[in-house]
Amino acid sequence: MTQQLRQLFLHSITYSLIVGATSFLFFLVMVFTDQSNNQSLAMISYLILIVFIILAMNRYKSENGGILSFKNGVLRGLLISLLSQLIYTVSYYLYTTFIDSELSQRILEEQKELLEGRGLTDQQVKQALELYESLSDPFYGIFIGTGTGTLIGFIFTLFLVSVMKNEDNDE
Repeated sequence: MTQQLRQLFLHSITYSLIVGATSFLFFLVMVFTDQSNNQSLAMISYLILIVFIILAMNRYKSENGGILSFKNGVLRGLLISLLSQLIYTVSYYLYTTFIDSELSQRILEEQKELLEGRGLTDQQVKQALELYESLSDPFYGIFIGTGTGTLIGFIFTLFLVSVMKNEDNDE
């Protein structure tokens, strides 16, 4: 059991570092190309997470005779989601606090233009921007981002495990 637990954490940490770093690099590309407010493009970061969860599950299966139990798959996916989101959100916090502290203000201005372009009243725009400002604090964002990203990763994991599991009857 100790060897399996060690393997679980080593694989999860390895894939989490890759996903967290890749997602943050993708975020930087979006910032430098003025696409930081493009929600459709930002969904690619979830695709990155899905790909690496699949790779982690395939690696586990290949090292364990093609067996992947529901429990092992969920634990791997959940750990990768949690740790990679933590890496990403801490990196985002450091970036928006020490390197580009005006990013949130630029995104807020872009949101304002977008909302006004949708024909919302001044009061509706003001309310939406107040909500955004209250949630956009970089330190608070670590908790929101990690929690939200982990939940989304968990949902992806449940789907992926249900498709990829191959349980041994002895388990």
